[in-house]
Amino acid sequence: MAANGEDRQAAMMAAAPEEEEIVVEMPVKPAPGASAWETAALPLSMVVVQAFTVVMLLLSKLALNTGMRPCVLIVYRNLVATAAVAPLTLIFERYGYVVRINFQLFF
Repeated sequence: MAANGEDRQAAMMAAAPEEEEIVVEMPVKPAPGASAWETAALPLSMVVVQAFTVVMLLLSKLALNTGMRPCVLIVYRNLVATAAVAPLTLIFERYGYVVRINFQLFF
């Protein structure tokens, strides 16, 4: 006697072992002694990065739709990125904020 779809589903549910619920506890309170800026810096920086990404994608789409060649767009994007990062590099190099990259940094 062939069982219909509902009977098969009920049989599979009864035979399947129950899955454990995974609970991840997130810290609710900030670290002791942390200022409001330190508490909000990470979420705010993530929002800023997403906003820059959206603006860059919209400007790229606008430029390509108006007829700019993709290679020219890539050159302009690299020039803007260089102009934005170069001052930070000079400041960090001058005042010793350099992170030495070694194997232990990755693990």
